[in-house]
Amino acid sequence: MSYVPGFEYDIFLSYASEDNHQGAVEEFVGALGKHISDNLVNYFSPHEKIRIYFDRERLASQTAVNWEENLRASASSSAFLVSLVSSNYLSSKYCSNERDWFATQSHVVHGCPFAVVGWMPVGQQLPKYLDKAQRHPASESWLALLPPKERMKSAHEFALKLRDKLVEMRASVSAVFLGPAAGRGVATRKRLRDELEKSGYRVTPDADYEYQNAEEVREHLKTALLAIHFPGDGLNLEGLKAMEESLLTDRKTLLIRPIASTLSDDETRQLTEIDMQLVGGGRFGGAAYMRLEGKTDDQVWDTVKREVRVARFQKNKSDFAVGVACEVRDLVGAKAVASLIAQQGLRAQYPLFDTAVSITEKLQALRTIITQSQALLCYWAKGEGKGLESRLEQDARRRYTAKAWYLAAPFDMPGKEKLSQSFEMVLQQTTGDAELITLEPFLRELGWEPPI
Repeated sequence: MSYVPGFEYDIFLSYASEDNHQGAVEEFVGALGKHISDNLVNYFSPHEKIRIYFDRERLASQTAVNWEENLRASASSSAFLVSLVSSNYLSSKYCSNERDWFATQSHVVHGCPFAVVGWMPVGQQLPKYLDKAQRHPASESWLALLPPKERMKSAHEFALKLRDKLVEMRASVSAVFLGPAAGRGVATRKRLRDELEKSGYRVTPDADYEYQNAEEVREHLKTALLAIHFPGDGLNLEGLKAMEESLLTDRKTLLIRPIASTLSDDETRQLTEIDMQLVGGGRFGGAAYMRLEGKTDDQVWDTVKREVRVARFQKNKSDFAVGVACEVRDLVGAKAVASLIAQQGLRAQYPLFDTAVSITEKLQALRTIITQSQALLCYWAKGEGKGLESRLEQDARRRYTAKAWYLAAPFDMPGKEKLSQSFEMVLQQTTGDAELITLEPFLRELGWEPPI
């Protein structure tokens, strides 16, 4: 288990294998891990160590496909990346790939959990994205050129710096809110609480908390990273209210219905209203939620583990807003796409044509989506497409996290055919309903991962 919850590794060591002369890199990494673990007081037993990914021999015993996939998976699930910079390192394709894989994570996009170790002189300027990285040593000296004793002393100093960063990252993990449960949901809720706490996450409220005061529930939700509720087997009124409060906040809500549980009439009405409000742009409009039904506790935990990791460090949900731009004729389809995106945990919005009275207000509604969204998905089905293209030409003067055209049937429009041959990302819907598989390329650009 990693020290920073939600990651497979605390540190990914990125280096050029050519620089490991006489095991110098290996010795340095060993000292680093030992000093960090020794100075994380009261967090590890004597038999435990910090989790550092270090592929001493580039996994040479595995096939090319296996070890590259191993590198990708490990780099994209590490809390911190340490680069041992040298000329070999900067010219290495694999080292560049490791940095790119690591940088796809949301906490990297909105921070800079890189550290640069000056290993060998490079004679050139470091890549721009490493400008804000922590440099060690602070001077212009190079560790590989130091005598072994001084290099080990420097490793100890660097370990203390990394320890402080890891402690800071661990402390940044917000709580996970667990709503009340009834019947079969009680055991599922207990399993999640045990697993979350064992993984280092805080769980709120306390295990013996009574869900009676809506204001207290709101206070707990304010500090939560993720909210989880357990509809099924007859939640009381307080449980239904807590579920509603979650959907009015800006964090993602998971609704988990255990296997073989049944819904009461009140729960059925509540879930139906949630669906209607989400699609209809009502008071739950823009809420991010996911519903899990008929899953084993193991499957539920796998999903929760992934969702908590995705939600980490997303302090401002608006930074991840997805705008679904469309023409008036395509509003129904755009709403369905926005709802599907919201269910994956990404806040989505569409033009508020329903409340616009005049043509000017409708144009303004579309312009708001185009100019105020971090990622843009242009939905084109029945509309002519010219109005949307015109607005894009006038207003899309910003750089998006991701941008794509979502083309729904029919495909017999000349403009669509021309667009599908362009260099832009184009997603084509082959059935009458929006499908998650169609959205996958776009969502992956935002750091989303498909459910397990």
